[in-house]
Amino acid sequence: MSAIEPDSFAGLRNLGVRSKQMLKTAGILSAEQLQKIGSVAAFFAVQQSNAASKPSLNLLWALEGALSCRDWKDIANDSPTKLVLLMQLDDLKKQTSFTPAHQNSMR
Repeated sequence: MSAIEPDSFAGLRNLGVRSKQMLKTAGILSAEQLQKIGSVAAFFAVQQSNAASKPSLNLLWALEGALSCRDWKDIANDSPTKLVLLMQLDDLKKQTSFTPAHQNSMR
């Protein structure tokens, strides 16, 4: 008989079974890891590792809500918060898509 795996995201709201599975597939295995990297980097990691399922922005709102103890719908309806999150996501995408290979081709 195997031991029951404890919920490593216990205590975080907004995260259902599917969200937790996507986080784990992305290598984010605990609430502590999620807190350390933040909602935007976690969402980006999930997008990269779960490309076939195309996670929606609702996951980003849920992750931010989980870290700030707010309902994901409050995040989704808060335009300034959404704008900041989307700008951070855009910056992260730009940073990771600009590799040394791109630098060489621009010379």
